[in-house]
Parts: sequence; structure tokens; C-alpha cells
Amino acid sequence: MLIVGSFVECVDEIGAVTAQILKVRNKGNRRDVKLGDYVYVVIKTINRNKGFFLEKKKEKKLLPGTLHRAVVVYTRRKFLRKDTSVINFSKNGVVLVNKGLFPYANKLRSPIPREVASKYPFIGALNKLLI
Repeated sequence: MLIVGSFVECVDEIGAVTAQILKVRNKGNRRDVKLGDYVYVVIKTINRNKGFFLEKKKEKKLLPGTLHRAVVVYTRRKFLRKDTSVINFSKNGVVLVNKGLFPYANKLRSPIPREVASKYPFIGALNKLLI
């Protein structure tokens, strides 16, 4: 189960490797995090060689210990769809976004669920492969 304080993997090609969830937005004091939630994260580790190279302004902001907004796109917890099929993933993952819910990256490493793509169309447009 994914809760506040959990470590997650950044699945976009921006350079951040791991992050920690600080708060779930618009849920009050609730601590559980579900697929498609809008959260605040702190970057823990980065890898400049592996990631997507940003402009100089954004590159300064992508440092360990900085606060960012993100959308949860993968959870290890099982998710029940309306057609009664169950999906789950092998990792917990987020995509870093700005205030307007536009992702920082230009592409994602792997496909994303249809539920996230319908809720956040700008994230769904990054990847043509939907699960």
C-alpha cells in the first residue's frame, strides 16, 4: 500500500530517480495514495547522465531535497477496473508535473494506465502505449 512517506520511482526521462511522498493534495488528513492522485514529493536521488537534459533554469531546480508536484501513475497495490479486471505493477511510480499539470519531460519510459491518461490528458499524450 502506498502511503505518505513512501519512496517512489520517477518514471519520466527527467533525471530524478527516486522521490518521497510528502502530502496528498485535496484529501485533507488522509494518508493513503491511490492511482492517479496529485501529490507533493521531495527528490531524493538524481542521475544527470541517464535523465532528460533540461534548460538551465529547470536544471537548477532539479536537485536532491527540492519540493515538486507529481501524479501517481503506478502502484503495487491491485487496482479494480469497471470491467472487473485487476491490474497492478511491480513498482510505485510518479511523473513530475508543474502547476498547470503539464509534465516536465517529453517522454515516459513505459506505458501508463488508461485511468491516469483520461484524468490527466497531458500525461496521456506523452505515451501512445496505454494499459
